[in-house]
Amino acid sequence: MKTIIFIGALVLLLTACISQTVSRAVSVSKGDEVCIIENPSVRRAFLDAYKESVEQLGYKATIKKPTGHDCDVTSTYTATYGMHWGVYLATADLKVFKNNKLVGRAEYRAPRADLSKHGRVSGKIDKLVKELLPI
Repeated sequence: MKTIIFIGALVLLLTACISQTVSRAVSVSKGDEVCIIENPSVRRAFLDAYKESVEQLGYKATIKKPTGHDCDVTSTYTATYGMHWGVYLATADLKVFKNNKLVGRAEYRAPRADLSKHGRVSGKIDKLVKELLPI
């Protein structure tokens, strides 16, 4: 019986890693204006944290509606939240475009069994943005 419990716990530990994949937006330069296209289906707190993270790296960040903007550098985002011992950021997908061409992308996935998924959303976004945008 102890062996079965041990094996089960081991499997959970080995499969419960947060996944982060980033392709750096190398054609974007520090000081560029990044227009973040508002996604109304994602919590406003996510957008605010994303904008703040971009600005902390020295970029000008502006929130724009999905239509009617004339920005050279734009960014879209999606995010989902899960519920497991509290609300947590389950997935995030940040994309950066320059002149409508995809130049960078950051993806975040938190498996249900990983306890490190809990915590401030802004900290998780900071890590993604620091890898996504050149410093």
